[in-house]
Amino acid sequence: MSNKGSAQQIWRTQNSDFYLTSRQGQFRYAIPLKQGIYELHLYFAETVYGPESSGTGGEGSRILTVRANGKLLLTRFDIVADAGASRTADVKVFTGIEPASDGLLHLEFSGGDGKPAILSAIEILPGFEDTSGPCACWPARPLITQTIATGGVRTTISRVDNWRVTRLR
Repeated sequence: MSNKGSAQQIWRTQNSDFYLTSRQGQFRYAIPLKQGIYELHLYFAETVYGPESSGTGGEGSRILTVRANGKLLLTRFDIVADAGASRTADVKVFTGIEPASDGLLHLEFSGGDGKPAILSAIEILPGFEDTSGPCACWPARPLITQTIATGGVRTTISRVDNWRVTRLR
């Protein structure tokens, strides 16, 4: 589910609009990557629970788990506690990320305590062994097709998992 929260300002970022949309629920991505080592950036901001919402807010309002290729990256992650407040940008960076044997990076997001997970964006950058340039997935909201750019070739494919990969120059 794609959502635009009620927050109008996101702190600790110069681009609030980037964080105002999010994907929420229990969701997965299967991102094709060429073999190599990558750095994964996950962008979060709690825009639903907090001072501007009609629901509850604060620490413990949303707990989530993130896995990459079945390996736990974040467990019982509390965005508000980690960022210091609701409506505050929070980026988690993971190094040494590699695609699975099928050539895909499998990411799983699940919420805890009966609440959905939330994610604003995913960014994947080459690690030290890959010099082909940065690759970014923007944003995490659902799209019908994806454009994949690798080695200067653009390919558009239809997927159940919703994301878009754009080669940065």
